[in-house]
Amino acid sequence: MRDRINEGLDAVGLTDRRHDRVKNFSGGMKRRLNLIAALLHRPKLLLCDEPTVVYPSHYMEEATRLCSRIAVIDHGKILADGTLNELLSLLPSSEQINLPKSPTVSAALPHLREFGVCVSNDNGHQIALPPGTALSAVFKVLEDHAVPPGACSLSRPDLEDLFLHLTGTAFRE
Repeated sequence: MRDRINEGLDAVGLTDRRHDRVKNFSGGMKRRLNLIAALLHRPKLLLCDEPTVVYPSHYMEEATRLCSRIAVIDHGKILADGTLNELLSLLPSSEQINLPKSPTVSAALPHLREFGVCVSNDNGHQIALPPGTALSAVFKVLEDHAVPPGACSLSRPDLEDLFLHLTGTAFRE
């Protein structure tokens, strides 16, 4: 039983709140607890009175973890919906290379701009690569300019990036 409780709390993102009083939980957190309680004994059939088929959340990581389909809504309008991969394919880039500020990176930047949009800030340089970009070609340019491999990091866009792309603004609390 303890294992199933832990699995349930982990699945709905409430493990860190396991010792808190439920009366202090938000309505959404209470609904998640109700779901755990209903599924705890692994029923063969679960009948729900007025089941919620939409799980609203402004926590992008939570939506990524719990939902098989996601809709991005801003000011009451659905801007996009689909699976996570379908939504991320709407972005103009599929990967981002992050590079520090250094003389070797600065020398490579003019050659890297041919691969995608390059943005520089106080933290370094980010190159947004369009889908289908051959990473080997990008890393060849970095190698040719003696940029050490450990200086680079590769990241993928997430729902935060999608929201920003679709709305032009960061998520508002």
